[in-house]
Amino acid sequence: MKAHLQKQKLIILLGIIAPSLCTLIIWPLHSILGTSSILMTYNLIVFLVAARYGRTASNLATLLSVLAFAFFFAPPIFSFAITDIDNIIGLVVMLIVANITSNLLDKIRLQAETAQKRENQATALYRLNRH
Repeated sequence: MKAHLQKQKLIILLGIIAPSLCTLIIWPLHSILGTSSILMTYNLIVFLVAARYGRTASNLATLLSVLAFAFFFAPPIFSFAITDIDNIIGLVVMLIVANITSNLLDKIRLQAETAQKRENQATALYRLNRH
């Protein structure tokens, strides 16, 4: 139980670290990159977090990515008030894509676990049948 709790804390921590690092890397380049490129970078980070650490970390990374984009990159900068409709639409699309992605990856992970259990059962039955 304690190991599971530590794993959950690590997952939450990684859900926080990933968008934070992404923001630190993008910030010096924000004058070169367009807002769509920045949003796509955050989407990539959320996808990678979802693929590796699951839905909880992905949802946290999505929330923090949206907040970071709104605060650091969407005009007016250093404010959560987004005035450009394109940025609002981009954020909404990012939320939807991130949610769908994390759900699909979660289903794939569950199906892989189920397939592994079935394979183990089939192997056990095969061995039993041989004896």
